[in-house]
Amino acid sequence: MSGIQEIEGRLADIPHLGYGTSMSGATAEIVEVCEALPEEKRSEVIDFARFLLSQVDEHRWESLISDTKPRPRLEEFLKASAQEADEALDHAKL
Repeated sequence: MSGIQEIEGRLADIPHLGYGTSMSGATAEIVEVCEALPEEKRSEVIDFARFLLSQVDEHRWESLISDTKPRPRLEEFLKASAQEADEALDHAKL
């Protein structure tokens, strides 16, 4: 079994990733490139991929934060939280 087939099998066993029985061409190419690299370079590729993923998540959060649609439950929570800051801490509620 090739390295790609082994990885495809492992990914297929993880249901939340949504992988089918075969990976995309780009994913297969990344696997092939990584297999050709020395271990320390593979780690750098993984670190860079994680960095790119964090940027996607950051962009998504920025989009959510800048969205102007009303959020009444959030507004209510923020008002209640602001009022609690003026009250003494009740250790019984902890």
